[in-house]
Amino acid sequence: MAVKGSTFGKKVYGVFGYIKLACYGYIILIEEAAFVGQILKADIFKVTKLMFLPLRNDSSRMIASEDQPFIDMIANIQKEQAFYFSYDMDLTRNIQQTLLQIQNQGNQIHRSGMDVNTQNYLLTKESFPNSIDFISQYAFNDNLLTEFQGIEYAAFKIPCIFGYVYINSPNFSRSKVEFILISRKDCRRPGRRFVTRGLDREGNAANFVETENIFIQYESQTKI
Repeated sequence: MAVKGSTFGKKVYGVFGYIKLACYGYIILIEEAAFVGQILKADIFKVTKLMFLPLRNDSSRMIASEDQPFIDMIANIQKEQAFYFSYDMDLTRNIQQTLLQIQNQGNQIHRSGMDVNTQNYLLTKESFPNSIDFISQYAFNDNLLTEFQGIEYAAFKIPCIFGYVYINSPNFSRSKVEFILISRKDCRRPGRRFVTRGLDREGNAANFVETENIFIQYESQTKI
């Protein structure tokens, strides 16, 4: 990234979003992430650190004092270590939806008579299932990604669920198995337990969480 002759380079995991505050706009980047495990051969990561990069007219990366309290609010939420993402699968969808989508998508791509735009969309979605057509209610940073709505096929956008992912692969002598727990919070009506309660006018429940328990047994090293 170059600003007026100054160069700043750093490897990051993707874009968490963009926010416009009192003084500057900020690109929020996933600076650090920890590998959690694999689900159906898809790598799963947990966000461990965010970077807030101000869009200034000079080369400084200092955060304005007027903007700092709002930056701290987002940083404090991240400190709960509850943001998870994957490049290879859409964590905003449960496993049933994911498997059904993979099956239907494969059939559609090879269907004859399909127009080029639709085919390109499906091929791009197959390559970047995490950033295209995700379920916004389970993407915590959906509002922060609205700045990039005109760039629908942007693989750098990283929708993150807010919840928990647990993956365990115990060693059994006869077969390989995996136990997986995924919890994703509905972000349409969040809030503290004693502040946000009940339903809103659209019927969204306060702090609703979708949880799925997944058990996978492999008949061999490659077959499920």
